Amino acid sequence: MKTFCEFLSDVAILSRLLFIENYYSFDPQQYNQLFDGELGKLSVSSPEHRQAIERMRGFNWVGYIAKSLRNSGYRDQRDVAERTHDIVVKLLIGGLFRDFDERRHGPLDLRFKRATAKT
Repeated sequence: MKTFCEFLSDVAILSRLLFIENYYSFDPQQYNQLFDGELGKLSVSSPEHRQAIERMRGFNWVGYIAKSLRNSGYRDQRDVAERTHDIVVKLLIGGLFRDFDERRHGPLDLRFKRATAKT
């Protein structure tokens, strides 16, 4: 069950995603900024996990997802953009950042790769 604050956080992310989708063409940089914003909210105690988070700052999240889609057989750029958007929404609204527990999930970069492989 979500707390009211978690619900409001989800609504805020969703509204930013909808704004990007409706008012701009597909701009990976804006999606990457949303990922970096969520990354900045994480706090971890382990130096190893803190380093992993620092390595992820400025990472091309959308490029990684799009390349994975192209490697899996999607060739049409429009299909890649649509599916990338779907995966981005799923990761941001889902538990990639919100449910992150460094003791259970390990470094964030590995969690992202596992989550991307499942979608």
